[in-house]
Amino acid sequence: MRGNFGHGWDQSQEHVSKLEHDYQILEHLKGVLVHFSDGAQVMNVTFPQHSPSEYGTKAHKAAGKVKAHTISCTWFNPSKIIYLHYLSRKWAEKASKRFDKSFRGRQVQARIHERKNAGQEREWLVRLSNVPVDTTDHHLREILKGVRAEKYVHGKRSTTLTEAESWSFVEDLFTDEENSFQFSTTSPSSTGAKAALFMELNNPAHARRALSWSGTYYEELGSKIYVEQIATVKFRVLPEVYALSIIQLHELRKKTEAGVYITMFGPKQHNKLAVIHIYGPQSHNVAKTKGRVESILAGTVILGDDNSHILWDEYLATIEGFAFLSGLSRPGKMFLYRDIRTRRLVFHGDAALLNGARLAILNELCRRKHSVHITLLEGELWSKVLRGGFKRLTNKFGKGKAKLNIGPNGRALIFSGSPEDFSKAKELLEADDAEPSATAPSPHSDAPGDSECPACLSDVEDALELACGHRYCRVCFEDQCKEADGRELKIVCYGNDGACGQTVSLDILRKILAHEKFQNLLSASLECYVRSHPGEFTYCPTPDCTTVYRITSDPGEIVCDTCLALICTKCGSVGHDGITCDVAREEAYRGSKEHREFLEMKKWNNIKDCPKCTTPIQKLDGCNHMVCAACKADICWVCLETFESDRACYGHLRAVHGRIGDNLIPQELLDDGWA
Repeated sequence: MRGNFGHGWDQSQEHVSKLEHDYQILEHLKGVLVHFSDGAQVMNVTFPQHSPSEYGTKAHKAAGKVKAHTISCTWFNPSKIIYLHYLSRKWAEKASKRFDKSFRGRQVQARIHERKNAGQEREWLVRLSNVPVDTTDHHLREILKGVRAEKYVHGKRSTTLTEAESWSFVEDLFTDEENSFQFSTTSPSSTGAKAALFMELNNPAHARRALSWSGTYYEELGSKIYVEQIATVKFRVLPEVYALSIIQLHELRKKTEAGVYITMFGPKQHNKLAVIHIYGPQSHNVAKTKGRVESILAGTVILGDDNSHILWDEYLATIEGFAFLSGLSRPGKMFLYRDIRTRRLVFHGDAALLNGARLAILNELCRRKHSVHITLLEGELWSKVLRGGFKRLTNKFGKGKAKLNIGPNGRALIFSGSPEDFSKAKELLEADDAEPSATAPSPHSDAPGDSECPACLSDVEDALELACGHRYCRVCFEDQCKEADGRELKIVCYGNDGACGQTVSLDILRKILAHEKFQNLLSASLECYVRSHPGEFTYCPTPDCTTVYRITSDPGEIVCDTCLALICTKCGSVGHDGITCDVAREEAYRGSKEHREFLEMKKWNNIKDCPKCTTPIQKLDGCNHMVCAACKADICWVCLETFESDRACYGHLRAVHGRIGDNLIPQELLDDGWA
């Protein structure tokens, strides 16, 4: 078998539609946005790591926006203690239970203490802690209706600042001429006892400085501040997707990895995006949660009636198609998202509604496909067909939509589609801007295909016909696609003993291959592309992480879009801010088992490094004057001093070490006149 090919296909067809119009898709694979064209060939690769994910907006499979230099600062919110005085334990217990729910945005702690007052009467105190500092008796009377206390005693405030003023105070701490911070979400803790302020830094040095302030007490706040560097991920989500995912997201928030937090902000206005933040100090735990959120937001790709191929028709990319899909969607229960860039429909909502939506789409496409319109081609209309009208029509709708029927009873155009599309087709056919050089295809021309499969050279079985007319065994063609490889993968036809070479269109490959196999082909194509650009792209150094990033000539740091590891884009190692790549590499290697074994090997084999360029040099025997093969330096093997000439090196050996070789210098060499 030979060549590079593809597999799978629409069982309802006997041959692949010969569409030749430009068909391209964008896919998110291995952390990059890949532009694929015909032959499943990679045309371009872009890096969306620094763009927020937009689920249901630009790209449905986009990953969350990962921020590299983010710190969180937490402190205790301004609060005070309040004592409620009761003469009855029963009333005190009832009052205490009133604070089981949130009170003014805080989870107040209520504890009952029994004591005797000044008159030696028993009384019960309900001690309230974590109370907002601006709480008044009026607020207390509102929540304690029916169980009002004898009196309310307000304790000392932790600070004179309000919550808003405390946030401003912390922002001012981190804002000066040297530090450049971009403040993001302020997030209270679940109890309201603590406040958290997230800051995105422009410089790693600023992060180190901020971290040094952790644990510092500020009297104005009445609290210490706690600063830590964290990994953060941000998602922007369509309101329809957010509404259908909110229950799962809340369930996930209850079961997140240790130290990982999820905050969600619903759309504030109509058509505005919802926002989801994931953050925590342990990047690997944040990465796990990020993957689970992506799984919830991803929805389900809708497959065709064979449950293996993606359900798609170009009609769905039109305004009419959008209106049809919108009519099927049911707010709060089901949402159909059309991803034009990847040519697929994504279902969100109750799984019980998925099959009904799929059948409705299939029925609509079937109805449109079997709406047949016939127009007789006579006189001037036939001339326009020959002068480019038919070409314009097929370029717009595809050859599968329009056919010429020429027989003894006359000429006719047979068009499959809606009345609206047929009306547009007639306009294209009758347009005056004809192309004189264009000619209509002859309806009697012979197809180049024959009964022999170009792959196995045997009779064709379960035939597939490509746009060029060559026919393949279905299994052979699929195997060719599966085994495709090379510096830059490109699926082409190998008919006519390999002379055909016509690129197989991406649309045909998508229709032939089952969804999973088509995705595998695209992934293999990207891998070939990365291998063929070794100085431009490489993979994340984390084991089992397949994310691709761009290599740079200058040191820089990025956060892996998948595992959240910090990577140096020059040397490919873990981020090493503040030191050079060479130093980082040496520090990582020094002390390792491999390094110790290497040093032992060098010692036993009499190998030393050139003092100028560090190239390893081995001395077997003889003279202690060595010349580095790499930089040509003259070297004293005994002390590794370097010289400008061999004469200077020999003089050094004689004067300092008393010998030129491994033994003492022979007398005849001592008198050779060398200085």
